[in-house]
Amino acid sequence: MSDYALTISEHIIDLLKKNLPQGLFKQFYNGDIGAIPQSSLPCIAVVKTGSSYDQGPTGMDDIKHTITVRVIFNKKDEFGKSADEAVLQKTIENIIEGVDPDTNETSPYSILGILRKNFTLENVVINNTVDVRYTEVNTRPIDLITQEGEIRFVFQQFRVVSGRA
Repeated sequence: MSDYALTISEHIIDLLKKNLPQGLFKQFYNGDIGAIPQSSLPCIAVVKTGSSYDQGPTGMDDIKHTITVRVIFNKKDEFGKSADEAVLQKTIENIIEGVDPDTNETSPYSILGILRKNFTLENVVINNTVDVRYTEVNTRPIDLITQEGEIRFVFQQFRVVSGRA
């Protein structure tokens, strides 16, 4: 038994494991370990980059957590393929913010769809904002060349501060 509640990063990893297509990702990391083993790709890294605390409603803190979810693929898998076969960029875009062609809504199988549908993270947060970015090629340690996309969330929550009026 832990002395601490699940972190927001842990909540996100649990939601992604349950809702992304099974077998799509080999590993989910809490943090970005940098030198990812090639055998662990494709993977997801959930990285908490900071928190800010403000005085909230009476007896509460208003906390904003900044979390980045990175989708990481091995770019070498596309080496030597024709333009029609080089689809990592499209794959990453669809995983992050894909749109369902039938409903024209954010796909429930995309990271954005999963986290916007479950944005309270089991009543841990009250609001979130989103920013999406893509990198063409990223060189990581151990001669690994990756193509990545990331979606950055700012999750807002109120937390009770006992004894504060």
